[in-house]
Parts: sequence; structure tokens; C-alpha cells
Amino acid sequence: MNPNKVYSYDQLVTDIKKLRRIFPDLITYKVIGKSEYGRDNYAVSLGRGPATGFINGLIMLGNG
Repeated sequence: MNPNKVYSYDQLVTDIKKLRRIFPDLITYKVIGKSEYGRDNYAVSLGRGPATGFINGLIMLGNG
């Protein structure tokens, strides 16, 4: 990821699916809803065993 380049929704989805292909035993994902713009919202699980933490992320786009 380049911090000087816009990270798009399409790139995010590509990266989630690519990581799943590379690490099929460690990464799972599923669509858990739709955004206000009709895009899929993903839940991504990392690792094996019971969950010990939860991270919720949000990206705000706009003019200010």
C-alpha cells in the first residue's frame, strides 16, 4: 500500500480476496451488509481459534 496514493474501495476488495487466496487457512471474509452507496460491507477474520479482539474501521470520504 502506498500512503501517497488514494486507496479505493475496489482496491480494498481486491486486497481482501488476494489475501484470502494467499492465506486460505488464516483469512476468511463475508459480506455483512451494504453501504449507503450499495457497496458490500465486509467482515474479515484473521487467524484461527476463538476471537480475542475486534477492530472496526470506517473511511470517511468528502470535501471536508
